Amino acid sequence: MAIDYEKRRVNYILTTKDKSPDARAFMASRLEYAYDYAMNVLQGRFSEGEKIIATHSGYSYWYARYLIRGRFREGEKAIAVSPIYAYEYAVEVLKGRFREGEEAIGSSVAEKAYNYANYLLGRRFPEGESIIATSPDYSYLYALFTIFGRFPAGEKAIATSAKYSYEYAYYVLKGRFPEGEITIANDPEYARLYAKNLHKNFLRQPLPGASRWQLITTNGKQTIS
Repeated sequence: MAIDYEKRRVNYILTTKDKSPDARAFMASRLEYAYDYAMNVLQGRFSEGEKIIATHSGYSYWYARYLIRGRFREGEKAIAVSPIYAYEYAVEVLKGRFREGEEAIGSSVAEKAYNYANYLLGRRFPEGESIIATSPDYSYLYALFTIFGRFPAGEKAIATSAKYSYEYAYYVLKGRFPEGEITIANDPEYARLYAKNLHKNFLRQPLPGASRWQLITTNGKQTIS
């Protein structure tokens, strides 16, 4: 019964856009009510509700982005522990570095850690390198566009992809990438490119585990089949 009354009261306040002190105090008493009241009635800041909104990472982020349209310092402690919202807060609200959230951002996914490093920091992001290093594509991109050089931690992942092994060798190392050669050798397209641009004897040199192609000499020309 009490729950039904509470729901009816919430609906009444939201429907009638009640901005009385009693309505404000009531809507500030619950997290979901506080945010809904700010969004649907006040369409802006709700000072009485900010303390409770600040306890939740998602509501704090949404409040900052859609209602304050700027920084919400009171909610940053909650936002900072969420990999998702720490990143989104940095990108969409701060449009720059969010120091307090970097540990969480660095533990999220490779794409977000790379984007944070490359587009927001413009430099290496040590807290995110472990997660970046799990991804062949983002390890390669991090080496090429952020570090501007070799990324040893990501080479194991890069070596699982013929495409990124070749591109890492060609654009980053500007030389051979032995760790990726078996993977490259199993891909005719990248094996040809690797032999042409980086290691002229690559097709003549048998590699353990490179079994998908074999060298054929026809009329003095070497091909892969």
